[in-house]
Amino acid sequence: AFSDALTGLFASYGILAALQGRERTGRGQLVETSLAQATMAFMNEPYSGLFANGKVPDAFDRPRASGVFCFVCADGKPIAIHLSSPNKFWESFAKAAGHPEMLEDPRFKQHSGRHQHAEVIRSTLAPDFAKKTRAEWTVILEAADVPFAPIYQLDEVIEDPQIRHLGMVQRATHPERGEVRVLGYPVKLSDTPLGPVTAPATLGEHTDAILGEIRSEEHTSELQSRETIS
Repeated sequence: AFSDALTGLFASYGILAALQGRERTGRGQLVETSLAQATMAFMNEPYSGLFANGKVPDAFDRPRASGVFCFVCADGKPIAIHLSSPNKFWESFAKAAGHPEMLEDPRFKQHSGRHQHAEVIRSTLAPDFAKKTRAEWTVILEAADVPFAPIYQLDEVIEDPQIRHLGMVQRATHPERGEVRVLGYPVKLSDTPLGPVTAPATLGEHTDAILGEIRSEEHTSELQSRETIS
């Protein structure tokens, strides 16, 4: 499903580019993409690494390089820490996690060392994170100014205050199911705001309207052809 949506996005970009080209040249053109092309293009970063050094990354190469650590808290809820930024965040994190002695360890002095010994850091701190709930760690990490984020399940995402503020979950009326929840559009335009969201169409709901438009266009085209001949 991820590749399906991604391919639709890339196809939209291609269509917009073709329309822009038509404005300049007056000529339309065929726009093509595929699931394979769109998915590979979205993975530009790992492929760039492969082309540059020939190394096939494993599942944890990117998190290690970025200084990302994930821990499961006492309530079974996971949390992610992001330490690719300045050393001050690593220092705040080590202290907040209750291990200030790690700041004196030469293995962890620089980002490159933490990258190399990421598993040591994870295994050292994992037992401590398992002693407090995610809500408790949220308070501790926020107070210490540590970059972090909860790792949500889908139902947790829609309850997040920021997601509510962004209006990403909206309600619409479906002709058969009544009120339903749908995802809002992720882009907002200042001068041409979008209208209210609509529920998914029922099977064949718009068939007559679409066929009517096609017949109308065909009829108009036929009349224009007759006028040209006459």
